[in-house]
Amino acid sequence: MSGNRLPGLFCLRVKVFYLVLKLLEALNLVDREEPEKRVVAAVNRRILKSGFKSRPEGLLLLLPHCLQFHGCPHRVTFAIDNCRKCGQCPIGGLSALSTELGVSVGIATGGTLARRLLRERNPEIVLAVACPRDLGQGVLDALPVPVLGVTNLRPHGDCFDTEVPLDEVRDMILRVMSDERGFSRAVSPQGFPEV
Repeated sequence: MSGNRLPGLFCLRVKVFYLVLKLLEALNLVDREEPEKRVVAAVNRRILKSGFKSRPEGLLLLLPHCLQFHGCPHRVTFAIDNCRKCGQCPIGGLSALSTELGVSVGIATGGTLARRLLRERNPEIVLAVACPRDLGQGVLDALPVPVLGVTNLRPHGDCFDTEVPLDEVRDMILRVMSDERGFSRAVSPQGFPEV
């Protein structure tokens, strides 16, 4: 793998794989959101298996705005530092994690803002959190930029007070983070299907 991009042939295979799965979804032969889940899993596996690494400052943690508690008066979309860390949502923990590990955070209200954040920050690797459909589409839109995905939890329905396991986000960051000397802190990839 060269530079901070996934190989073109792999990207083409993922897009074809996705289109075939979308056709199967339309024919009710695979479950709803299954194409996006499989694309995210395949890209995650490729990034982790290939040993893709980033310095902490080259990693962007991209979060959806729906992780923030709906009644919070302190909007964090453009400034996560507005979070008061009250514990009503995962934003405070994610903010503390980003500070602890030295990674930058972007919070997006949708695909357009997410793409803008990628263009402006030009990260080496992105770790994105979103629902399966948005995450899968975002990963496809960003190719060949390496985007790892963690699916959020939706106990209250779509786009409303969603959650994400902080330990899963931490683990993914540590899998692709290299220290200042260039040594990897990676954990071996498991459970991601091949494309």
